[in-house]
Amino acid sequence: MTLNQKDKDEYLKTAIYAAKEASKVILRSNQKTVKTYKAKTDLVTSTDHESEKVIIDIIRSKHPDHSILAEESGNFKKHIDYNWIIDPLDGTTNFVHSYPLFGVSIALSHKDKIIVGVVVELPSLNVYSAIQNGPAYCNDKIIKVSNNNKLIDNKVDFAAFRKKRIYGPSYSEFAKTKIINYLVEENSIVKGINDLNFTDLRDVVFKIMSTESLNRT
Repeated sequence: MTLNQKDKDEYLKTAIYAAKEASKVILRSNQKTVKTYKAKTDLVTSTDHESEKVIIDIIRSKHPDHSILAEESGNFKKHIDYNWIIDPLDGTTNFVHSYPLFGVSIALSHKDKIIVGVVVELPSLNVYSAIQNGPAYCNDKIIKVSNNNKLIDNKVDFAAFRKKRIYGPSYSEFAKTKIINYLVEENSIVKGINDLNFTDLRDVVFKIMSTESLNRT
């Protein structure tokens, strides 16, 4: 089956609608109590499941023959070509601790290639979306990467150290060290570093950068 632009537009509408409806569930919810732990820092709440159910129900109502891969419910295989990929509450840990940075993430793949992607940022309700070979949007405004290639004029955000159970306990420290070494050894002084999961690392980097700046003057 040939995939045309009209099809992609229709799938995007489904993804945006499902993500917005799930966002309403999340913002209304008081269910921040942890239901289960998939790992020590990998939390699941009732809200995760409620949000996921809303998304799955919408996708099934509009595209009943499509497969779905969901964060909490697992894989529902139907159509060999189309597979919806869902994270119903992206940032559960932040949600549980009332830290205002979490969201809903939905993507659609066609023959193993992502053709639609939507993220609703919460609690701000900004809607980020894109279609394969098309522009990316924040709400109705086209967005793109900066043309600025100097780190000194930029801020660095990262959160790359939560997969110890996959990569081994030393991975976190290894990754931290690599980033710090790059920022210092490559003379890559930046205006700010933000790691929402590791504020201690941010402090360390700031201290190192301050020391290096003094040494260079």
